[in-house]
Amino acid sequence: MAYVFVGGTERSGTTLMQLLLCQGAGTNRFVREANYLRRLVEVYSEARTLAYTWDYFDSVEDLRAYHAGLTRDFLERTRRRLGGSPHLVLKEPTMTQQFPALAELLGDEARFVCLVRDPRDVIASLLQVGERQARAGLGEPVGRERLSDLCARYRSFYLPIFQTSLPDFPNRIVWVNYRDLVLTPDRIIDALERHLGLDLSRARQAGPMDTGHIDFSSEFERRSPWHSTLYGQAVTTERLGVYKTVLTPSEIAIIENDLADIFEVFHFDREAEAPAGDRPRAPAA
Repeated sequence: MAYVFVGGTERSGTTLMQLLLCQGAGTNRFVREANYLRRLVEVYSEARTLAYTWDYFDSVEDLRAYHAGLTRDFLERTRRRLGGSPHLVLKEPTMTQQFPALAELLGDEARFVCLVRDPRDVIASLLQVGERQARAGLGEPVGRERLSDLCARYRSFYLPIFQTSLPDFPNRIVWVNYRDLVLTPDRIIDALERHLGLDLSRARQAGPMDTGHIDFSSEFERRSPWHSTLYGQAVTTERLGVYKTVLTPSEIAIIENDLADIFEVFHFDREAEAPAGDRPRAPAA
């Protein structure tokens, strides 16, 4: 049995990846984001640095053991609730920052799939989400003058992974470039099967995917500014290079400059002509 956690920055393809993995034999049905789990692990991460915590725990190891128990209890409760499948697949983009903590708490039982996507496409998509939020009366759109803030947010999802000193942690992560996923899905599915030990035969089938109890075409789902008409559909290249129709040349230049290290780390082609290359190196802090 294994716990599989899907992460990556917002709008990087995490929903698509979770859907693909949930087509696998012995996996749970697709479920919404694991916000509760992320907050539970955040408590552990913060508690490690709080002085008064030591009035309640004998040591960092005592704290870790306690939170490991809490985390496993929640995961096993979730597994039972979702039908008892051998492999539990969960995702929440912000939980990416907690991947090292999850690895500490769960050891070899945890496996991680981390999505990366061209920052220009991610930020273009976030700007569109902000515009939809504003139209729905749910807040102000993200000002385009704050592109540097969005660049910093993009980087923040991945830095904890590269900064951890946990031995063997890199071997438990499979990195997936969104571009590679939609251009060569069979090749990526092959790599996922090898890394995760899953049978993803159903994920190779053409047509819409099994979305469990969630109807992405419902009025409730479509009202969300974060909704995508691609959710639950077959893998498509439709959203590749969307930034070219959303961002101005000067805005593109800001992103490419602010995230120059990210372009290098993840081997993003500024012309977006070729799939990404080998395993990334650590980005600048």
